[in-house]
Amino acid sequence: MSNIIAKLINTISQKRQQKQIEYISGLAVEMRSANRELEQYITKTAGYFTYATKEKWLKKYRHLETPVQRKKKYRKLKLKPEIIGSIQKFKSNLQNLDNIRDNYNEFFIETEKQIFKDLFDNVEGRALDDQQRNCIIKDEINNLVIAGAGSGKTTTIVGKVKYLLTTALMNF
Repeated sequence: MSNIIAKLINTISQKRQQKQIEYISGLAVEMRSANRELEQYITKTAGYFTYATKEKWLKKYRHLETPVQRKKKYRKLKLKPEIIGSIQKFKSNLQNLDNIRDNYNEFFIETEKQIFKDLFDNVEGRALDDQQRNCIIKDEINNLVIAGAGSGKTTTIVGKVKYLLTTALMNF
């Protein structure tokens, strides 16, 4: 009788473990998708990675954060290496999202400065300084520029319009 009970408990335990594997595997598919989407935001052709885009990504995938925090559970399940890899990559992306965004945007801004050097060297007959160039390239929904009188705010706005028109024509 105890042998039958042991077999029954073992069967129940195996079915429970299989359901957990299926659940975690389903989450890993979503995490893989989140990882791919984030990769698209930080490619050389993606443009500036805005705060709004980051928040949209977080809102879409934040529900996956809690299962990732329970790492003991998924490590005990003997999952396939690609599933564990997707989970770990997602966890890393989630923890380092601000750094990922900042590093990519820094790279993007420096690249844009080189590509559009000629444009930035001649706005209203003036060469823009580094701060003005950064201000122009950043593409947030809201940008706050604080500067004293005669420091080039209007020239920066003219440069921004010129930059936006040039990049729009290049992508057209």
